[in-house]
Amino acid sequence: MKFDNVPTWTEWQRRSSSSMTIRAMKPKLVRIDNLVKKYHQVLDMGKLNILMELKDAIVDWMADKIERDAATGRLEAMQALEEVVIRKLNALGNWGKHRYVTAVCIGYQIKTGQYDENKKPKDNEQRRKDETVDIGSRVRLLSAAIAAARTRYSNYVLVRNISSDEDRKTLKIFMAPEFFFRGPYGAYRDIGWASKILSMMRAETGKPAYADWLFVHGSALFSTQDEKKDGSMLENYALVQKGGPRTNDVQDVVVAKEFPSHIDFEHPTVSDRDWYKGKRPEARIAGEDVHALKPDGGRKDPLEPLSTGKPASELAGGCIFTMDGITFGLEVCRDHYLRRLASSQQRSRALIQLVPSAGMSIEAESVACVQGGIVFNVDGVTPHVDVKVNSNTAPAPVEVTPSTSAGAGMIVLYEPLNIPWPKAVAANVAQKLNLNRDVLSGTKPIPPPKPARLNV
Repeated sequence: MKFDNVPTWTEWQRRSSSSMTIRAMKPKLVRIDNLVKKYHQVLDMGKLNILMELKDAIVDWMADKIERDAATGRLEAMQALEEVVIRKLNALGNWGKHRYVTAVCIGYQIKTGQYDENKKPKDNEQRRKDETVDIGSRVRLLSAAIAAARTRYSNYVLVRNISSDEDRKTLKIFMAPEFFFRGPYGAYRDIGWASKILSMMRAETGKPAYADWLFVHGSALFSTQDEKKDGSMLENYALVQKGGPRTNDVQDVVVAKEFPSHIDFEHPTVSDRDWYKGKRPEARIAGEDVHALKPDGGRKDPLEPLSTGKPASELAGGCIFTMDGITFGLEVCRDHYLRRLASSQQRSRALIQLVPSAGMSIEAESVACVQGGIVFNVDGVTPHVDVKVNSNTAPAPVEVTPSTSAGAGMIVLYEPLNIPWPKAVAANVAQKLNLNRDVLSGTKPIPPPKPARLNV
């Protein structure tokens, strides 16, 4: 049996046999069924996340069968499904080709978010011009900071005498704080700027020298008016980008902040708690009061951490994304405080947890990456940079001194930290699934560094 693509739910149900009544009593099979159903409903990044989950879900299903010494009539279908999943992963996100053993966290320590809440444009055209100029200046500032970070890191590599082969095994993660792109009127009017900013930033980040870098360009705020509903969609997006020449559609990622704070869209008379009590909280945008509209299907803004109810999935349109076989969780500020990742179905799935913020530090109860995972926070209010390892035994991450100035901010660089890759798939599980163990684990052997040339 062979699948050319991930099967539709109808095809998968037919090829993997058994009635729905029987399937419902098999939780590991239900997990796989639900992922197959969801795969064809989402966009590329969601597909990549679901493929990563499917890969592990099939391995768990097979390991359970072996442990119980249970027979199955759907082994051939599972083998075919896992084969196409690995094939699609390789095509979408270079699964099995990743080379990163360590990660270096590089924070852009700069104060963000200031604007005059009473500033009002004379008309929409004036606002458009002012926001265009503002975004251009911020792109130039951030691009210069990234170039300064690359110089700082290159000097570090030179001083430590790190070979290029070894350096290619290190993922450099550069992050700016929340509100980096906010605008002179508190939020940009045109939400199309989210993709335009990523495109503009690629003039710097798309250079071959950044092939082993990941960027979080802080966040961008938008206020999109809906006249029919008498209010505005107030949205805050983290902008993520894999560096180097663009080769696929999953190198640019936008992660929405699900639970804004009152400081995201300030109003002079509204406190944080008051802002969430109302059905339509107020904000001051471009010198005028507007009502905030919640996106359709969005969860209610909680006043306390998310601790009750059914855990939500963050795989499709959520705070989980995958690049180079690495699963990341990204929480913008208050999402971290409310334990968005920690309360999700994907708790303890991310290898690296990112927190761009404006008034937030790493919260111990919100840490939700794997054991030994990396947690990286850059805050724009205090401002400060913080890095932790999710472990009681690992030493605290070490900041490389001195920091480097970049415009109005500083480049803060940390020593490399190990990326805690999951353990390899068991040999008997790989054999049953009819796939190579290394390919199935996504851990192709990394070639040893080339020997240094000796002058004789």
